Amino acid sequence: MNQKRMVLVFLMLSCIGLLSVQTVFSQSAPDINMNPNTLVLSRKLGDQMLGFNAGVYLPLFTHNPNTGVITPQIGDPDGMTLGGSGTLRWGAFLNSIMNLGLDLSWSFNFGPNDDLVSQFTPITARLSTYLRTGSFEFPIHVGVGLNVLSYKITTTLTPVVKLGVSGLYNISPDWGFGLNLMYWWVPDIYGSSTETPPPADTRFGNFLEISLSAIYNF
Repeated sequence: MNQKRMVLVFLMLSCIGLLSVQTVFSQSAPDINMNPNTLVLSRKLGDQMLGFNAGVYLPLFTHNPNTGVITPQIGDPDGMTLGGSGTLRWGAFLNSIMNLGLDLSWSFNFGPNDDLVSQFTPITARLSTYLRTGSFEFPIHVGVGLNVLSYKITTTLTPVVKLGVSGLYNISPDWGFGLNLMYWWVPDIYGSSTETPPPADTRFGNFLEISLSAIYNF
């Protein structure tokens, strides 16, 4: 199985898994679908959530801070291709609308010659602010973390900044499902060490995650 087929298999399995969970819990949840305003969501200090996101990972462009050149990725023969991403998420509510948590993520694309570009983010501290109406929640996310970037034989530790928004529909006070849009800013910075590429290879990567999510509140 080649690497591009692996992307399709990853995305298909992730979507099937999320849709299966949604179907099972939609059947067992209270019937609130006739009137979305019948479910009143109430979060308080100490309430927690667990979530799983899976979807596509789109490389937008890279920025060379040495020259100012911005290089679009999709369609560039030397650029990256569409990839996938998955995230495990935990958070605790500080009050009714503020949630502080941690994310563990893995994302991937393919470079020239189908070489794998892997980004493993073992920890991202995330602060989310929730807007609500009826059964719907719209959290706005800000996250900062560490990223292990691997390409060919080079592995570097980089920071990562994430900004995003989600749209969630809660089928019960415990379960919600929705869509996420997350902007990733990944500065791949090199110094004067002889063990890393030269400073001229420094790039700021810009990516967009479009993913489905399943959230369990407890």
